[in-house]
Amino acid sequence: MSTQVIRVDGTENNFDFDAHYQIKSYRGIAWFALGWEAKNVPIMSICEDDDGIEYEEESGEFELEPTDNVVLVMVGDDRKFVFAEEECI
Repeated sequence: MSTQVIRVDGTENNFDFDAHYQIKSYRGIAWFALGWEAKNVPIMSICEDDDGIEYEEESGEFELEPTDNVVLVMVGDDRKFVFAEEECI
């Protein structure tokens, strides 16, 4: 499954997506950030049963929700890697 990304330009949540980084476990390699890693989250609908009691039900549709991880790409490569924000230096 391909990594899903919510692309960001500039700075968001004190993380500069326009900067280049090194990763603590990949010293000496330059990386650039694409955005936040995203996951599919089902959209919930509020329904009502015959007795008038409300309940939530999945609508069958999904939306992307950001995680706390950042998606980066090695300079000169096109593969996406996911790292915790703290790993970026």
